[in-house]
Amino acid sequence: MGRLAFALLLVALAGCPQEKSDAGFKVALVTPGSITDQGWNALAAEGIERVEKELGVKTEKSEQKDASKFEDTLKDYALRGANVVFAHGFEFQAVCEKVGAKFPNTVFIVAAGDHPFANGAPIKLKLDEAFYLAGMLSASLSKTKKLGCVGGLDAPAISSGFKAFEHGAKSVSKDATVTSVYVGNFEDAAKGKELAFALMARGVDVIVHNADHAGLGVFEAAKEKGALAIGSNRDQNGDASGVVVASATVDIPRCMVELAREVKENRFKPRDVLLDMKSGFVDLKIAPKTAVTDDVRKAIEDAKKAILAGTLDPAKD
Repeated sequence: MGRLAFALLLVALAGCPQEKSDAGFKVALVTPGSITDQGWNALAAEGIERVEKELGVKTEKSEQKDASKFEDTLKDYALRGANVVFAHGFEFQAVCEKVGAKFPNTVFIVAAGDHPFANGAPIKLKLDEAFYLAGMLSASLSKTKKLGCVGGLDAPAISSGFKAFEHGAKSVSKDATVTSVYVGNFEDAAKGKELAFALMARGVDVIVHNADHAGLGVFEAAKEKGALAIGSNRDQNGDASGVVVASATVDIPRCMVELAREVKENRFKPRDVLLDMKSGFVDLKIAPKTAVTDDVRKAIEDAKKAILAGTLDPAKD
């Protein structure tokens, strides 16, 4: 079917009622990148698999890298009776609100979104808490005290974590410097590798990424040049590169299961869904192979306790 014909079909169907849920509860996932990225999008894929297994419901998933097609993809799921659509990225916020207004019987969940709406909710990630601890670890492991951050896009959801990383590093060493660079997308592993090489040419010996598939290029560069790396979102400590010393993680799969269950049991209410250390969804996982002194481990543990107690704000300290 051509693009024009498909667009006309969507227009025609938009005025039709959605399928009733008596055919079974349905949950859909849309990711903005490949689920083979071993990170952000792979987390969502794990989540939809858990939703199907633990709730015994029908699920579907798709990758949609073209932002101009986000709306059509979301409409298609809603028209086919999806009870819940997980839109996995901050870039889906506006389009989910737009489509949600036309399909009130579908709940839209926006991972890393910024505000709730009539039939939708954002999952707000306090990953900056784990990035703060990652900064502490990185400054402790670095020989040059020069650290780097590679992000996909220069967006608040990314840059806030990098700022927390810098604060954590400086809490360990006032001489630590942090340089942040951005790929411009989340897919270009070659560009991620190129940027990592440029950072290492400036003396950086530990690099953290939040760049999805592009982050795999960071790991490759670190392996080639003998640097260390910090993973993000998903536990990437077992990456084949062997250079990942820790990962700043968020348990998106468990959150997806809980939210889908709420909708299924008619308990869902639009709100900010906060994932942080206190709720047990965010953590820094240090790889077993990483050589960390007892003093460093204690300092990181003390900082974690302070974050949990509310006496340390990674965005400010």
